[in-house]
Amino acid sequence: MGLTFQMEEPPTPDDLDADLRYRFGANLPQRAGRRPRPIADVRTTSAPAPERHTDPGHSPRRRVCPQPVPMQPDPLPSSQHSSWLHRALRRHWLPLVGGMLLLLVLWYACATYVLPFVQDTQHHWQYGDARLSQVDLNVGHGGTSHFLALDLHGSIIVIEFPLKDPKQAHSYVAGYITDDGRPHVVTLSAVDVNQDGRPDLLVQVEGLSIPYVLYNDGHGFTITTPLMIQNGGK
Repeated sequence: MGLTFQMEEPPTPDDLDADLRYRFGANLPQRAGRRPRPIADVRTTSAPAPERHTDPGHSPRRRVCPQPVPMQPDPLPSSQHSSWLHRALRRHWLPLVGGMLLLLVLWYACATYVLPFVQDTQHHWQYGDARLSQVDLNVGHGGTSHFLALDLHGSIIVIEFPLKDPKQAHSYVAGYITDDGRPHVVTLSAVDVNQDGRPDLLVQVEGLSIPYVLYNDGHGFTITTPLMIQNGGK
């Protein structure tokens, strides 16, 4: 297979301008007529190259990239919307209810275990293991007396020691409580309960809302008032 060289007529300036306008889409000015150098075209005899035809009136096509359109979510059906709302409410209410239950458990634990433990520890430091309280009061028995109060296995005992003569000590049983295996703190205070001019003893026992009263008869204390003693205890 041999090669042959054939000279063709070179393109004119108008053809070149049309080709440039086709390629770049620009309005180019008309060039002055100038004959370019001949261009040798190499072709094969068996398969000649196809000639390229240009159309001066044809404008190049521009590629337009489509802009992305934001996708709008489809509206939920009523059933799906109600289920979504139910799940959202559950997510908001569950932590609140859980927090309230946790606070309730903490409050119950504090009221049942922590506060009694703290109070018992304070009583142990102040009154000792026997929960023995003592106080000095002037109840009109020849001067100031020293009083001891304790819970002796359910019996509330009050002991009076006159400071001038401790050998003249007197003990009183103010009342009885249920023995639950632990001593209760018993405190004393002097108050004229029956308004007779003599201070009486209020015996307050831990865990009881109403105190016991020891009435002052001028020489000691009784559980009943002096008026009841004069009337035969009626």
